[in-house]
Amino acid sequence: MTAQRLRDLALAVLIGASVVDALPNWILPGLDRVDAVVSRPLRAMGIWQGNYRLFAPDPDRVNSWLEVVVMFDDGRNATWTTWDWRERGFYERIARGHAVKWAELVQRDNQKVLHRALSRWAMRHLRPPGDGPRPRPVGVQIVRHRWPIPRPGPRKAAMWRAYGTLPPPRDTYRGMKVIHEQEAR
Repeated sequence: MTAQRLRDLALAVLIGASVVDALPNWILPGLDRVDAVVSRPLRAMGIWQGNYRLFAPDPDRVNSWLEVVVMFDDGRNATWTTWDWRERGFYERIARGHAVKWAELVQRDNQKVLHRALSRWAMRHLRPPGDGPRPRPVGVQIVRHRWPIPRPGPRKAAMWRAYGTLPPPRDTYRGMKVIHEQEAR
């Protein structure tokens, strides 16, 4: 079999797996078992379609974002956060949609390889505020911040009045969890 045929076969399998993954599980009996097998490699490649929980009848009810904090030997810290879509223009949201999907993938607890890669990137590229030579990084933390989105009703209306926007500004998020810690080598 030639290299071209192998590429064609791999592409056909990938397209077929994506179609099966995109179908709602109620369409065919037993599709949920097939989808469980198919979705694992698609998740690893970052092209998993999910189960459309973003939409009806029961949408996701959480907003989340990542914060990466690099600690340096002089006591200062440098911070990087994932993109806040409210601060982006319409065309930038479209062009950077892949970055949002990547951030959603990194936030999962089972993505240790991506956590380590993000930690290494942050320790190489982030600088603490101020001038002078760059101090040596001593460690990094990846923190996931979450804010539950209330269902429509009086509680959501009260939150809207309190914050003026939903989701609220990032500095008001209540839930946070350190999902990865790493020391510099």
